Amino acid sequence: MGATTSLRLVADALQEVERWRREEESRHTAELKETDDELRNLANAISNLEQQQQALARFRDDLLSKVASLPRRGLDRGHQTLFTVMREQSQALEKREAQVADATRKRLANLEATLRQSAVAPLVDEYRQFKVAVEPNLSSLPESYRSVVTQHHHRISERLQEHVHALLSVPVEIKAEPLRVEVVYSVDAPEGTPELLVVVIPVSDRVHFGWVDRQDGLQTWLAARVVQAIHEAALGSGFSEVDPMAGGHMGLLAVEVDLVGAPGPFLTMFEDRLAVLLSGAPELGGAAVLATASQVDADFVMPPEEEAAEEQEVTHAGGA
Repeated sequence: MGATTSLRLVADALQEVERWRREEESRHTAELKETDDELRNLANAISNLEQQQQALARFRDDLLSKVASLPRRGLDRGHQTLFTVMREQSQALEKREAQVADATRKRLANLEATLRQSAVAPLVDEYRQFKVAVEPNLSSLPESYRSVVTQHHHRISERLQEHVHALLSVPVEIKAEPLRVEVVYSVDAPEGTPELLVVVIPVSDRVHFGWVDRQDGLQTWLAARVVQAIHEAALGSGFSEVDPMAGGHMGLLAVEVDLVGAPGPFLTMFEDRLAVLLSGAPELGGAAVLATASQVDADFVMPPEEEAAEEQEVTHAGGA
């Protein structure tokens, strides 16, 4: 017999097929797992991106809101900053007022000594001699002598009064670092035509409300110069209906002037007179106070929302 030809058996071939199937199944299962893992990762990534997108969208909305509210917030910030600065100036001015008051008391206490060192020293001695030696015995003198002595004493008294008045009319001068303060004013013209002038003075509103209980001083003098500027401008421009109203605003003294019907030159004259009076006031110069005037936007002085709130409005307490 010839040699037997070796051929694959069906069983072996099928086993190979089964082996291949298992290998393919194993490979596909592994690939399927990897694909599922990648899908889950992508799903998580997409979810994270969606969350980031939503967060960015919210952030963008917040930014848009902030941009839209920036003008309003700018006014609020400007308003707060303005009055913070002015209250600081007011506190410094109050301390300077105390220094001036102390210097004034010392000048009064030393008045007699000052007179004795002046050209009227003999009159001081004669006045004192009359009070000590003559006046107690005046009734014992004959009428003719009494009349002559009394008239002579009256003339001496008048001369001394004139001299004392001249001495005390000169503002007290103190040695101190110059103190810079600002009188702030604004003109409200919502329709283009000036309707209201508001002047804020860096002094406590007690200068107005508590004037009965407090002594005149540096704060009162500064406020008086502002009112003087208003009335001089009104006189110069023919604004006979001017009626300044004073009150408290944010703890400071504010003066309002209704500009409806005011002549055109009034505001310019007010600015000019205010600058001249503040720079030339001897009582401010003696106190080493450098006062200037600054115009600001009306909304910084009284923001729109605050204008509508009754508790924030300037309290009208009578004519200035």
